[in-house]
Parts: sequence; structure tokens; C-alpha cells
Amino acid sequence: MSIGSYSHPQRHNPESHVNLEEPIDVFALPEAKLLVGSDIKASPENHTHNLYTERKRTLCSINILNYLRQGGDTNYAKLTAAQNDAIKLTRQEFDDFHNWFTKTLPDEHSINLMRYIMLIHDIGKNQCVVSAVIHEQEECDSIDHDEVMRRLLSPAYKRQRAELLPSFDLFDPTNQQAICDVLNIKLNLGQFIQAEAPAGALKESLEIQEPTRSLYIMHALLDIAGAAGQVNPESSLILTSSMYNQMIAAISTLTNPSLTPEEVYQHYLGKRASRFGIASADIDDLIHNKLYCEEPCVRLACMLRYDTPEEFQTLMNAFRGLPEPVQEILHAELTRTGYHDRATLPYYGPALLKGLTDYNDLPTTLTYFAHVLQEALIADKDARKAGETGVITADLSSIAQAANQGKLDPRQDELRFHHSGEMLIAERRQIPSIQVNHLPTFDRDKFYGKRVLYIGMGGGSDGIQAAMLSKLQQNTGATPVAIVSVRADTKPLAHTGRSIGQAIVEITPQTTKIGNWRFLEDIIAKDDSVAPVYLLNSTNPEMIAHDIQALIDETRANTIIGVDTGGDVLYRANTEVDSVTSTPDQDYAVLTALHELNKSTGNSSLDIYTAIVAPGVDTPDYANEILESSRAQRIGVTPDDIYTINKTYAHWRMDGSASEEGLYGKTPLAWLAALNGRYGLQSLALPKSNAVSTHNPWRIFMSIRPSTASIVVAKADRLYKVVSKA
Repeated sequence: MSIGSYSHPQRHNPESHVNLEEPIDVFALPEAKLLVGSDIKASPENHTHNLYTERKRTLCSINILNYLRQGGDTNYAKLTAAQNDAIKLTRQEFDDFHNWFTKTLPDEHSINLMRYIMLIHDIGKNQCVVSAVIHEQEECDSIDHDEVMRRLLSPAYKRQRAELLPSFDLFDPTNQQAICDVLNIKLNLGQFIQAEAPAGALKESLEIQEPTRSLYIMHALLDIAGAAGQVNPESSLILTSSMYNQMIAAISTLTNPSLTPEEVYQHYLGKRASRFGIASADIDDLIHNKLYCEEPCVRLACMLRYDTPEEFQTLMNAFRGLPEPVQEILHAELTRTGYHDRATLPYYGPALLKGLTDYNDLPTTLTYFAHVLQEALIADKDARKAGETGVITADLSSIAQAANQGKLDPRQDELRFHHSGEMLIAERRQIPSIQVNHLPTFDRDKFYGKRVLYIGMGGGSDGIQAAMLSKLQQNTGATPVAIVSVRADTKPLAHTGRSIGQAIVEITPQTTKIGNWRFLEDIIAKDDSVAPVYLLNSTNPEMIAHDIQALIDETRANTIIGVDTGGDVLYRANTEVDSVTSTPDQDYAVLTALHELNKSTGNSSLDIYTAIVAPGVDTPDYANEILESSRAQRIGVTPDDIYTINKTYAHWRMDGSASEEGLYGKTPLAWLAALNGRYGLQSLALPKSNAVSTHNPWRIFMSIRPSTASIVVAKADRLYKVVSKA
């Protein structure tokens, strides 16, 4: 059998004499069996994974090792046989690698050492091997295959190593230590070359001494070069002239003793930037001043495996055409280093980007990648809020695999992360359907001639939607008497109008806020077509009920509609909810107050409802059950209503045009998207600072469903009894 030829593994007794001065067929060693089978978690970019995928990739790497070590015309032809002439590794570049390999691996013994390293370095993808080293209560997904190998080579796992790596004992202690040293290095050269890892990932990796450093770089190069070996194990589709230049740029910076780890990273990006056509003066700005578009785009270009100025310019044009919050997420997350801040390593990010671009245009790909990065930020927000630094790894392997198989739709597939050990694991979110079309239609004539008091249950944006609903119902004969925005805590104001009850103040066109908070109520207070606007500062249901009664007495209202936007009022009482997802406590306090009003004597002629505008923005997964149990009804939204809503939001500048000025709300933006037929995963025009906040990030991506265009209404007392059940 020729060295590196493809065959089924043969039985081998590791205790028998093996001459390391002669070529070893490593595929005859027992370890080779661990690269074959259904238990292998193969690379996400493999479109057609079969039992032998990882074995072929390893075979390709070892074939390339032989070609580069032996050199010559024949081996150059073999290595480049599958490459396109436009990007083919040149003969001079091949010779450069040959000279380096000859110097680093001067004899057959050292070549055998590298062959063995290449044989075993990916066996951590075998789930049987993972199970042998996993800690109690750890998930298999919580450690990557490199960490699996590091554990297997540690003294704590000597018994498992003897069973799984029996040929390890073929090597003397010096060689065994060399194997351990190379495979224990935490630097992932592929992640560095592709700028997949942030600078902080280099922190522990740059004090490596020779010859370990050269052996590691050589092993990493062979691993990268063989990455497409399942397609053709006899040639390299990866080790092209472009990859040669990337490798040389990486090696020259990694081996520069005058650079700090942070400087190594920036200088590498500078070398890549020069390949993309960025002038040297601009590269200096890129390194020291972090140019807004250029730095994240250089990282994105590396992950997209671009290498030409034309490709980079296409990327820049796509980046600049993205919505501002999407640009901000990409910029903020791809310029974090992990040294003085908290950075994300999007593990398998290049594979995800490749899969997405195979089936989608570049803007769609970049937008979805921003969604991925923001969800990692949100999942890691507690660490960031606490001021922790370092690098958190977000494992994207499952969605990268789906993307490369054409099974991930970036226009539909919403993402979430969950913690598993020290990693974040990506998973596609199952979007619960919200059924409203089957609900009975509410008779809008019930409000004809009624004096209606509208209560924005959650303050702010809820007050805006309460005013909007009042305008729609005014068109069908209702008489709005007041809009009340209930705030969870005291929001100080100046130049207010009358005070009513204990906590209600009137907001006039002259009213101004005191302090730094988002004052939306003045938008509707300045609109002459809207009923008088009031602010109620309390979370105490008894006080809220008392003050609403005072306003009823003042306005002679005979109908109350508590307006909730998005549907968080549908959460069951005392449910713990992540504040990024929803904030139902305040809505429940108002719902309780409405229940108390319903029980009060003298209110028998008072109709009290809860209306939900745009259900689905932040509803619980069990929303359908609550709507059914509370006998909710659907208020039809007519084309005239849609025209009024669009026109009014534009007039109020709550349509996303003034978000950076503080005029924004998640629900109005989602409602507008749904009303205008923009369904699927949409980015909302929220402020850039909200999108990247480390203390209170707002999720700018939302799955817009047809139900989000709706308004549903239920008797408030009935809804209260449903959500209050233990």
C-alpha cells in the first residue's frame, strides 16, 4: 500500500516494533477507525457527509504533507490538479513551502511525527471520543474537538488515551511531548487567518517557542489545505495562491517578536487590507483609528474568503446599503478585541457566511450575520453588564450546516443562543403561530356614541398606540375623552396641566421632561386631533384604580380600553420573563386595577376592555390558549385604517425616521411592517445605541407574522381571571 492511499483500516499491534525512520502508513493504525462512522460530527461545510468524510479530509492533508515535503514537478502537479488556473498556487509558492517543510521536517522520523499529529487531531469530532472526556453535567456541544483532544492528551485522561490512542506509545517521550505541545496550543490558525476570532483569542498563544511553533503552523496549514478533501483527497482545492498569501501574512505577524498580541491582530488585518486595495495611509487609520466601515469589512472579507479589491469593494457597497442599526451591530461586534471589552468568536462564522452567500445575496447574508452577532450579545449581556472582558465562543456549527445545505432561510429563521458550559450554542427559534383570524369579529358599533377612556398600560409606546386606537375608533363614532399613559416609575415633568387623583398629571403642549428619559407622550399631546393626554405614575393597582376612577368621574367616561402593545399582557401572572423579550409586570398591574374597577360599586354601566395592538411582538408562546380562554375577539383593520395609521405615524415621526432623536417604539415599527405586508425576519429601525447596548440591548430583529397586523380585544375582567390562574 502506498503511503496515504485510501483503504480500510488494518489491525495493528502498537506494541510491535515500528521503525520510525521508515514511512508509516498511519491509516493502518487503530486510531484511523475513529475518523470513520456515523458518530463523526463533520465540518458544517460538507454538503454530502458520509461515513468517510473526515477520513478523506485527513487523507488529503497527509497527501499534501507528502507533496510539499518531497517537492518537484510531479508533486506540484498533484497538489494543484483540482485548482482553477486563475487562483492556482504558483510553482514559486509551492517551492517556498517545500523549502520550509524540508527545513522543519528534515527526516522521515519527523515526517512520521507530523503524519500522526494529522491523523489524530480531528478525532475529537467523534462523539464516542467526546463522551470519554466529557465532564459530568456537560453537554457534548459545550466543547469543541480541539478541547476534546487537549483533554485526551492530559495526564487526567491517561486511561482513556491508552484505549483511544494506543499508537501514541510508539513515540519516545520527547516525541510524545511534541505531539502534546502542538495539539495543546489554543491558537486556531484558521480562525486567525479568516479573522473569525477576535484579537483576544491570541492572548495565550504568542509565547510559543520553536520548534513547536513551526510544527503547529505546519499542522494548521495542512489542516486548512485538506479542508475540502472529501471532494478530492488527491489534490487541494484550498491551498491556492490566495491562501499562500494569507498564510505568509499570518506567519510573518505571528512570528514578529516586536508586536503585542493586539498589534499582531491589527497588523495582520492591515496586510489583508492592502490586498483589498486599501492605501497604506488608510491602513494606518484602520489600525489606530478604527475606520467605521473598513475595519468590520476587512474582518467580514476575511471570513467571506475574499482576496481581491473588486470583492472588497462589493462588500463595502453592500455594507453601506444596510440599515443603520444593522451596520452598527456589525461594526460594534467586529471591532471588539476581548482585551479591554467582551468580544464574541463566531465559531464557524466563515462556514455560515459561505452557506448563506451560496443561496442569498450579500446584503441578506450580512443582515443575518448581524442578527447572529446581536443574539450572541444578548445571550452574553449579563457578563457584559458586569464589565467582564475576554472572548465568548458562539458555536454556529448547526446553523452553518443548515446554511450550506440550503436549509436555512435568513429571511425567516430567527435565532437564539443557549449557554452550554463556556460556550453559546446557536439554535433556530421555533416561532409560535398566533391564530387570530378564527376569532369572532368584534362589533365596532359597540363603541358608537360611547365616551371612551384609553389607557396605555405600559406607558410610552403603549400611550402612542392608545392614541392611535382612539383615532381609528373616532372614525366609527366613538368619542375619546382622554388618553392615559401609565408609567412604572416617576418620570419628572415641568409645565404640566391639572393634577387629578394622587398620581395623574395632564400633559400639555408646553410640558417638558426633566432628566434623560424617552418622553413619547408629548407627541400625542401636541396633536390637536387627539383627546387630552395624562400621565399616571404608579405600579400600585389600588392607586391606579383610584386615579382612573377619578378620571372617569371627571370625563364621564362609560367605556375603558386598556391598550397593550405587542401582547405581553397575555403572560400569566408572576411569570419570570427576560426583560429583552418582554416586560409584563406593569401591564399586569394595570389589568389588576381594571379588575378592581370592574368590582367597584357604581360601575355597573361601565364597559372595561383590554385591546392588544400588534399581537406577536412580545407575546408568550401560549398566547393562543390565553386568547381562547378569555374569549378574545378580533377588530378588523380596514384599508382606510391602514392609510390612517401610516399617515399618522409619519406625522408623529414614529415610523423610524426619528429613532435617533428618541422617537421610537418596537411595537409601532413592527405593526407598520405587518400592516404593509413586510413579513418574516425584519430589522426594525430602532436607535443604533439600543442595538449594541451592553446594559439594555434591544432586539432589532423580529419575526413579523400576519397576526401582528391585527388588533384583538377581550373583556378586561375575563382576561384578568385567565392570566391570574395559578
